[in-house]
Amino acid sequence: MSYASYEDVILRYPICSTWAVNPTNIKSGLLDYADIELNSALSPEYSTPFSDTPPIVKDLAIDMAYYKLLIRQDIERAMAFKDFLYDRIKQLKKGEIGIVTSSGTIIEQSANKFGVWSTTQDYHPTESMLDTENPFTGIDSDYIEDLENERS
Repeated sequence: MSYASYEDVILRYPICSTWAVNPTNIKSGLLDYADIELNSALSPEYSTPFSDTPPIVKDLAIDMAYYKLLIRQDIERAMAFKDFLYDRIKQLKKGEIGIVTSSGTIIEQSANKFGVWSTTQDYHPTESMLDTENPFTGIDSDYIEDLENERS
């Protein structure tokens, strides 16, 4: 399921009907990839893909499809349009504007906005005389001691 349809794109940007070979070209060649790019851009802050398409996501998907068609026609206009499009996406990611569903519910930004984390991040790797296949190579002795203490 795409966030937008061929009809949505043509309604907003009628010129696209002359640029695309046929409606299938816009569906498989543009809308699907517009959704992928939009999901990728929003995924650091929101859980994507959206199950029900919020109006602003549909709006952005239409613009993303237009951008993908425009880049084939006029690279300079496309780059200016891309700046406009990604400024809107940045506003969403920064929380300057929100994603509101058609029923008026605000979609919260994802709680998975954390950096890389490891259970061994507080331990220091060590050099050893053991070969590289040995499971104790590069393991901090404090970590081994903590593992033994957990088992007791």
